[in-house]
Formats: sequence, structure tokens, C-alpha cells
Amino acid sequence: MAKHQRRLSLTVELTPFCNQACRHCYNAFEHEPARTLATKELLILLDRVLGEVNFERVTFSGGEPFACENLLPAMQLCSTRGIRANVVSNATLITPRVAREMARFPSAIVQVSLNGPTPAIHDASVGMPGAWQKLHRGVELLHKYGLSVLGSIVITRCNFDRVGATLDRMRTMGITTVALMRLLTAGVAAQNLDLLPTRSELLEALRQASQPGFRDMSLRLGGPVLPCVLDQKDFPTIRFGSCPIGTSNQDFTLGSDGRMRLCPLFQDAIGDPRTTPVAEIVRSLAVTNYRRRAPEFCRGCVALPSCLGGCGAAALAASGDANSLDPIVLQHTDTVFTRKTRLARQERIRLAPSNR
Repeated sequence: MAKHQRRLSLTVELTPFCNQACRHCYNAFEHEPARTLATKELLILLDRVLGEVNFERVTFSGGEPFACENLLPAMQLCSTRGIRANVVSNATLITPRVAREMARFPSAIVQVSLNGPTPAIHDASVGMPGAWQKLHRGVELLHKYGLSVLGSIVITRCNFDRVGATLDRMRTMGITTVALMRLLTAGVAAQNLDLLPTRSELLEALRQASQPGFRDMSLRLGGPVLPCVLDQKDFPTIRFGSCPIGTSNQDFTLGSDGRMRLCPLFQDAIGDPRTTPVAEIVRSLAVTNYRRRAPEFCRGCVALPSCLGGCGAAALAASGDANSLDPIVLQHTDTVFTRKTRLARQERIRLAPSNR
């Protein structure tokens, strides 16, 4: 079978299991069977997918990929095919043995998240006591064995004012390339609207990241950027992305149940590569029609063709409609959603340990 046009990346979710309980997680594995493909089954399926479409990069995630015995065999398959494979991990399960085994893939990049400059903030963010210490040890081991480590910070109402301090901490860990991730209220995060930052809070986080002291770091904002929320020109040292669905940069996702999705944030499958040619899946109507989404609020806006009204997966999870507005805007324009977020934030404040 002739290969379809080149696509930039494929995310492979190896397992729904994670040893952390992040309230900001974009995934929600209760929406699909909580199973992990057997190693042989996964390798056959992954080999088929990579054989039919020219993915330039594969990213292994989960759940927590280092909790899955499939990770190293899957990385070896990618290496044999000459495809770079990266890993998104919380780094808490990395031991000297794991780091030595990862050293077999020197081109691999491991991305880890640090969501606060102190153990208290980070551990609360991921729902795991001791996560801060284990993360730091994992990064030390990866560096010891010559692997590249990238960082990410998920910007929430709990840490927006500590982004600068968190970047300082990452630098001490030897991490100088960092993704500043907008909180996208998909998956678990859709049930935790108290974490959704306001526009002002998001801008404050970016202002801190734009300080001269961080110009030696490579920073980018992950997630669609809406021009009605922020002006990219105000933050010249930060690179901004856009939603890649429907473009040659699309990050298709192969779920732990073996089905493919539009991206890691969408939960509904668009096809099963075990029964449908992958080239048909990546050309499906779900893909080609996505860029035609037009939230009512955005119609007539000259920026709509590029921003698409924000993240459709976050809109779907927050309001039940993928054609609705991105929640970062919806929280300021929709009375019902505004009330929901306000009540959620008030409840978080009421339950905060300092107020007990």
C-alpha cells in the first residue's frame, strides 16, 4: 500500500494507568476500556500504523509510560524504522535501570512536568506526596545517562503567579526548553473548573515567563492561541502554536485500546487501524471537517480561520459542544459557564487547607 502524505507526529498512549492523580489532566480513561494492549498486539498494530503513514515522530504517553512494559519494545520498533521516539512522563518511576535502558535510544527526548517551584505546590498539583523529590531524581538519572529532558508547566489558578519561580527551578535542574501549557479543560480537568485561570491570570503567567532573565531559555505556549485573549506581540520571547488538526502537523493519537483519535485531548475514536486502513482514517471527515468549526461568538472574526475559536476538545468537554467557544473565552461570555466556574472557584477556596 502506498504511504499517505507525511504527517508530523503520532502519540501512542501505552496504558491508562498512572501513579499520579493530576486534577488538570486532559485525559479521562473512563471513556474507553481500561486495558493495555499485550506487547505482541501493540507491536503488530504500531508497525502497521507506521508502515502506512509517514509519521516523522512518535511520542509515547499514557497514563504513565514508564509503568508499562511495552515502552522499550515499542521504542525499539521505532528505532528500527528510523523514527524518532519521545516520551511524556512524570519521571517518578525512573530508576537507574530504567535510565540505563533508555540510554539505548540517545535521540529520545523525555518531557516532564513541574507545576510549582516547591514540593508543596507540585505534589498538591499531581496528587502524589513525594512526587517532587522523585521527579528531581528521575531527571538527574536521565541526564546522567545522556538523555535530553524537556520541561512543561501546566498553568492553573494554583500556580499562575509562580511561573517565574518554577522556570528558575527548572533551570537548576538543567532544563532550558519548556512548554508553558494552557490548562485545557478536557478529560479530568473538565471536572475541575476551579483550576481554569482567568485571562488576567494567564497573562500574568506569560509576563513572568517573558522576563529578561529567561531569555536564555526556549519557551513556547502550548494550545491554541486566541487573538481576543492575548496579543502574541506582547510576548516576543515566547513561541506560540495553533491547533494542528486538519494540517500536516496533526498529532494523531493511538489510544491504549488500539483506536485512533484526532489528538490526545479528544476522547472519541475516529477509526480503528486494525480494521480500517490508516490512510483512510487520517483523511476521514472527522479530520477534514474540523477546521470548519465556527463558534457562534466567533463568526465574522478575521482570526477565525487561524484560531478556530480555540480548542474544540476543551469546548466539547466543558459545554458538550465541540463547536462552542474555548473555555478560556467562554468563562467571560456565557452566563451559565461563568456561574459554574465562579462556584467551583469559591468551593476550592472554602476547602483550601489554610481555611480549615
